[in-house]
Amino acid sequence: MGPLLALTALLVTSACGRPDRDWQSSLDLADFVAHQRHNLSTEMISMPLGTGLDNIGSGWRLRDDEEGAPVAEMRRQLGRLRVYSPEADVASVELELGLSPAAASGPVRVNVNLNRQSLADIDVSRPWSTHRMEVPAAMVQSGLNVLDIWHMERSRTQPSVRLRRARFVTRGGRAAWPQRPDTIRALEVEAEGAIERRVEMPTASRLDMVLRVPEGAYLTGGFSVEPAPGEDSAVVEVSVGLLDESGEEQSLLRERVEGGLARPRTVGVDLAERTGELVRLRWGVTGPGNALARWHGARVLSTEPRLEPPAVAIERVAPDRTGRLGQPDVIVILLDAARADAFSPFGGPHETPAVARLAADGTVFRSAVAGSSWTLPSVSGMLTGLHADTLGVGAWKDRLPDGVPTLPELMTSAGYRSVLFSQHPFYAYETSFKRGFKRFRTLRGKNNTELPRRQELMARNRKRRTFALVHLLPPHTPYTPPAPFRGRHTADYTGDMTVDATHLNSFHPTDSERPSKDDVDYVLGRYLENVAYADSLVGGVLGSLDRHGRYDDALVVLASDHGEALMEHGRFLHSQNVHREVLHIPLVIKWPASVTGFRGVVDDPVSLLDLLPTLVDGLALEGAADGFQGRSLLPLVFGQRAAERSLYAVTRGANGPNQAAMPQLMLESGGWRVFSSPLRGTTELYDVVRDPLETHDLASEEPLQALLSLQSLQIQSAWNRELLRHERSDRDGGDLDAEAVEQLEALGYLN
Repeated sequence: MGPLLALTALLVTSACGRPDRDWQSSLDLADFVAHQRHNLSTEMISMPLGTGLDNIGSGWRLRDDEEGAPVAEMRRQLGRLRVYSPEADVASVELELGLSPAAASGPVRVNVNLNRQSLADIDVSRPWSTHRMEVPAAMVQSGLNVLDIWHMERSRTQPSVRLRRARFVTRGGRAAWPQRPDTIRALEVEAEGAIERRVEMPTASRLDMVLRVPEGAYLTGGFSVEPAPGEDSAVVEVSVGLLDESGEEQSLLRERVEGGLARPRTVGVDLAERTGELVRLRWGVTGPGNALARWHGARVLSTEPRLEPPAVAIERVAPDRTGRLGQPDVIVILLDAARADAFSPFGGPHETPAVARLAADGTVFRSAVAGSSWTLPSVSGMLTGLHADTLGVGAWKDRLPDGVPTLPELMTSAGYRSVLFSQHPFYAYETSFKRGFKRFRTLRGKNNTELPRRQELMARNRKRRTFALVHLLPPHTPYTPPAPFRGRHTADYTGDMTVDATHLNSFHPTDSERPSKDDVDYVLGRYLENVAYADSLVGGVLGSLDRHGRYDDALVVLASDHGEALMEHGRFLHSQNVHREVLHIPLVIKWPASVTGFRGVVDDPVSLLDLLPTLVDGLALEGAADGFQGRSLLPLVFGQRAAERSLYAVTRGANGPNQAAMPQLMLESGGWRVFSSPLRGTTELYDVVRDPLETHDLASEEPLQALLSLQSLQIQSAWNRELLRHERSDRDGGDLDAEAVEQLEALGYLN
């Protein structure tokens, strides 16, 4: 008996005589695949290539050329192609490229790379031209290969590159894989009068699932093989492997099937000796044959009372309505681009007396994060208690869904006089964010010095309560505070660094040269000067409340929509990543004088999405959605133990530089923080307990933990998007007017 047959026999025997244990829970492979509907971490064949445009990946829009023939046009900076090569034998790539008719004759420089390795730099002009590139053998891998075309221009007006034909040729001279296999999928089918859950995997696909092996674990299930339609037989190899933390691989199943296997073959493996270990289970289907492998009832059994899936889905939490805060005036002061560590209650280097006053009278949330790294998606989350992905909000043209209640709508329905004051141009054209406010005023003034007038801020009738959102632009760029703040920390600088948004946005993590320490310190100093100015504006709002005699009894919230990067990860400003410096925000809530017994400091991780659930809970607001992705903060504030939670953030950029690298995603869970850039295929992992500033990327040192965290991030991202209840196309806000474009360019969003 050969070794493969012997192993199979062992597995079949162990399955039939499965240990008699008290099975209390299970983790189903079909559930895992169903949650991985975007297939971000699954290595599989999704877009093979023959000729033409059937291999188009992300970054393209399909159009017709002047003669009515189909072409693919790059959306922005990156266009992606995908090709499957069963035997890693691609020898050359042929691309027929040209420029859009509206573009100049060219040429435009593009870089072509294969599997993240540079293949060639080529010039593209308006007439169509064919570019043939030889592919080194070491650059190709068996299975899925990714070809990226990078537009080397970074301008918003960059000419559009078009693709008319792509061809990958093998070393034998044939086109690689002219047929398109199916993707991995989970489904329910009726079999022998019962509903059976299956996972289908096409030839040349691989599925990885990372988990910590529970007590008394046992892998069970069965598989069958079906040749492709129109084929009588296939030659495939079905396998299950286990990789441990040391990288050692143990084969649990490897069976070669010639022809087909109609009836499921049962397999089972006792994993008890791996209890507590972090492992990667790998299902694979390989071979020259074009077939489909089916997994029947594949799952991990456990004697533990509860076996958690690799990630817990983000669910909407039903709101509580305790009403314990009464009906106070509610003032939300939102500073733009304010990072927490710039303010004295959060360890800032200089005193910020206005924020310090609020902190002394209320609760400081020292570990608060925003839901995104720029204004529109972050404010969306604050107003609704839902993630931007769930709302379908990620670009300037996206509007809030009509069916989702917003904070001002709920406050108005509760009898509040709802007013909005804003220095940010964002509200001037985005009407959906003004929904529910009875009054809106833009605060302009020289250097954004204007504040709400006293008679505007509070209702004249003291019996009527006010809800006011005051969105102040500082400390956002431009870092040009008025005297006496300007020059407070930068008077001695003699360099030539400028702090306008366009210049600061020009720095990238991949740049070979970084600004000097003196230049970075200068930008930091200018930012802190703007922070001091922002704090003075907060003091102006508090002073108005004092003059009305409304401060003591008001509920005052101080928060920010996002932070600001100061070259911690190779960037200034925000919107282009979701690292700590652009997510960690100040959050302070000053409670009404009648509220007692609250904690002065909360260190538990919280989110800006928690503000609306907190107000719904404390004010007993009616009309809220059936659930939030944020949570009420009141249990934490009044001493209850916090339930475990994950913190999620996403940015899809704000049309700024490096937009092609979007999206960027972050998940903090279990003491780990993972970052993913799916388009670039990069992952970062940080131990936030030992390394809260994210200085040491552990992705290569802790590969299984990185995969587990990434897996969790991707499942939660998929669940967020699954909760989307409205089509994005119905909520296009249209083109921005010229004034809005000018203002946003000045703020660094549209460079």
